[in-house]
Amino acid sequence: MKKTITVLLVFFASSLSVFGQKLDLNTTLVHFYGIDFSEVRVAGAQEDDDLFVGAFMGINDLLVKESAKYDFSQLVKCPVETDVTMITEKTQKMDRSEMREREISDVKAEDLVSAYSLPHKEGVGMILIARMLDKRAAKGTFDIVFFDIATRNIVYTKRVTKKAGGFGLRNFWIHPVYEMIKDKKLFS
Repeated sequence: MKKTITVLLVFFASSLSVFGQKLDLNTTLVHFYGIDFSEVRVAGAQEDDDLFVGAFMGINDLLVKESAKYDFSQLVKCPVETDVTMITEKTQKMDRSEMREREISDVKAEDLVSAYSLPHKEGVGMILIARMLDKRAAKGTFDIVFFDIATRNIVYTKRVTKKAGGFGLRNFWIHPVYEMIKDKKLFS
């Protein structure tokens, strides 16, 4: 009986650290790889898929060019180094055939992360996975994913939906990311 209770407590504690609201990465640096749009679904938008892919490229480029504005270190409480090279290459080659589906893709973050060709061999990695961009609701849904680079094990994941807005396709869909960064309670 004691063994069963101990096992349940350990399981419960580990579940809280992965699925709970609190983020504790226990690291001095996070490697941010950008926004993975490969499994995104787009609803209620009239722009064609090529325009969206161009906007996706522009969004990841903006994360680098305007790094002071899109500073994730405020959220994770440690320095964040941004390198979107891998995700930019992936976005250029992305399959657009299911982009207009109505349901969020069931591809798991673990499967996406395990397939990444990353420039680093160890440390903590971070990726945003775009899940749904709903123009009618003016909301973007993203998975925030932290993972161990060496093992590709997911350390923390959280699905977040934020308000979209702004002029132009790129600015409209990067706005939810800006809203995430401003949300001081996101990981508390």
